[in-house]
Parts: sequence; structure tokens; C-alpha cells
Amino acid sequence: YQRRVHGGAETIPEPRSPLLIRLRFCAFMVVGLLVALLWRLGFFGLSSKLTVLETGCKFTRSVCEQSTAIYRISFALTIFFLFFLLVSCLRNRGSRWHDSLMHVHDHCWGRKSVAFLFILIIPFFIPNIFFVGFAWVSAVGSGVFLVMQMIILLHFFYYWNELWVKREHRKWQYALVGFLVLFFGTGVIVIALMYKWFARGECRLSQFYVTLCLILGLIAMIISLRLPHGSLFISTAVFAYCSFTCFSALQGGMADNSECNALYSEAEDFVDWRALVSGLIACFCLGWSAFRAAAQQGTIRSGADSFKFFHFVMALASMFVAMLFTSWQVHGYDTNAKSDSGPATMWVRFGSFVTMYVLYIWTLIAPLVLPGDELGGVRNKFQDAPC
Repeated sequence: YQRRVHGGAETIPEPRSPLLIRLRFCAFMVVGLLVALLWRLGFFGLSSKLTVLETGCKFTRSVCEQSTAIYRISFALTIFFLFFLLVSCLRNRGSRWHDSLMHVHDHCWGRKSVAFLFILIIPFFIPNIFFVGFAWVSAVGSGVFLVMQMIILLHFFYYWNELWVKREHRKWQYALVGFLVLFFGTGVIVIALMYKWFARGECRLSQFYVTLCLILGLIAMIISLRLPHGSLFISTAVFAYCSFTCFSALQGGMADNSECNALYSEAEDFVDWRALVSGLIACFCLGWSAFRAAAQQGTIRSGADSFKFFHFVMALASMFVAMLFTSWQVHGYDTNAKSDSGPATMWVRFGSFVTMYVLYIWTLIAPLVLPGDELGGVRNKFQDAPC
């Protein structure tokens, strides 16, 4: 397409596929995730050489220095996606800057890569105290991201179930049953391990949440069995995911309580299987969100303004990086190695799995309580959502 410049016409590159654009932005997120993971694992060996990371790290110094570095990487990712969120908001049709902003957003990937590198480096010149505040903001943003992640996952489970149920060959139905057994078995095993490791003796809080997770899972499965539109496959998938979230909350929140955490000796291992699984789930949800949003756009131009929500979710996911690789701890606070953020973030994750169950159960009972027209509107909004 063309734009006018001083009475003439200047040709600029054709707009690219929305899916391709989203995947390229996702690639920046993957790079940031890998840098954060490798830094946490000590591959770079720079934590002890950068004096800016030492402030407020008098205890458990190596872990604290690594965590403050992770905050900087997370902050760089957040700034990167917030900038393109601003670009997406400003490139409204009719704006004199529309074509230029579209060009900046949809093209110039080499320049974006160079800018991304500088954005990763600049935070290492900023004092630690700034990133203590950013870490607390990230904890809140990560909670919001977890809710959005649940909606995306629930959308995917419905899509997966519908796609395989419609397949005529029976092998797809057998495969669906196989995954159903896998999800249910995984959830039961995780529940049993939580009772063994966290819900022992007088650990009433752990016992309450493990039992709550089990009861809500059983309620969801019973409702799905008794309703014609229910799906036991989706119920078991939700059960497995919520069991993992509850396990993660208990292991992280009870890290300093040896009586209610049989894995206490492993509490200082900040990059464990929980972080890796959570990272893989987050990457999958971002990729699925990008794919579905692009697939539902009728034309490239009609979807030009749909990137605002995408960049907003990516900014929240960038904050989630800070929590993911620091076990939801806030380090570098004055002279302490970390602030007492474990219990607070444990409640965030408890609220997350309860919210997931509430959302899923609502999708099951909505046909019973909503009129036909209103229910159709809700279904269309859910199925056609950007995620």
C-alpha cells in the first residue's frame, strides 16, 4: 500500500501476516526467558562481578544477586512490550502517524532486535532499590497473568475436546480417553503427594487447601457427568492443572516451615521442575493466544488494531518471568536477603486454582441459568475471544 508524502507517493512494505508478527514478538519473549533461566543457573557467571547487584544482598548473597538480575531482565521485557502496546494504541485509523506506526510495529525486525539488546543492558545500570518496587508490582501483574492464563487454558481444553470429538475415526476418541486417564491419574497422584508432604499432623491450612482442591475437582467432574453438554475430559484436565497449582503454592509458601513441608531441604532450589513446568505452560498459552487471535482475523487490515490486548498480555507475562525464576520472592530489600513474600504469593496461587474451578463450573452451569439468547452471546464471546 502507499502513503502520500509532499504530494507524491511513497511505497512502504505490505503488511505482514498477523500470526507471523505475533510469533516474532513471542520469539523476543522466548529469548528473555532463556536469558533469565541461564542466568539463574549461573551460565553467565556475571552476578558476582556486577557490583550493582550487591546492594541489599548481605545474606544468601548468590541467590539474591541472581534474583535482582532476573528482575532486570523481566523489567526489560516489560518495557519492550509496553512500548509496543503504546504504539498499538496510537496507531488508530485516521491518525496522521498511522502508517508510520504500523511500519514500526509490523516491520524493522533487525532494528527491533538491536533495541531489544540495549533494553536488556540498560537496567543493569539502575540501583537495586528500584527493582524491589518492580518485584512487588510484578507479583500483582503475575496474579493477573495467571487468571488470563487460566482463561486461555480453558479455551484450549474446550477447543481440543470439540476438535477430537468431531473426528470420525475412533482412534481420536481412544486418544481422548487416554488423555482423560492421564490427567485424572496425574491429579490423583499430586493430591496424594500433597497429603503426604504438606498436610501432615497439625498443618491445618495445607489440609484445608488440598481437600478444597480435591472436592472442587470432584464437584466439577460430577457436574460434567450429569449434564449433556459436560465433558469429563475437560474436567480431568482442569483437575490436573489445579492440582499442580496447589502443589506449587504449598511448596513455595511453606518453604520455611519444615513441619509442613517434607521437601524443606529442597526449598532453596529456586530453579526446579515447578518453574520449568510453569514456564512451559506460560509459553504454550502465549503461543496459543497468538495463534487463535491471528486465525480469527478476517483480513490483515481488519486485525490491525487487535495487538493491544496481545501486548498487554505479553507485558504481564514479562512480569511473570520475575516471579517464575525467583520462586515469588522479593530480594534486595534494604539489608535483608528477601522480604517475607512467600505467604502473600501463596495466597495468590491458591486464589488462582479456586478461580480456575469457578470459571470452569460456571461454563457448565451457565446453560441452566441463562436464557437461550443470552447464553448464545456468552458462548460466542468465549469462543471468539482473542485468546
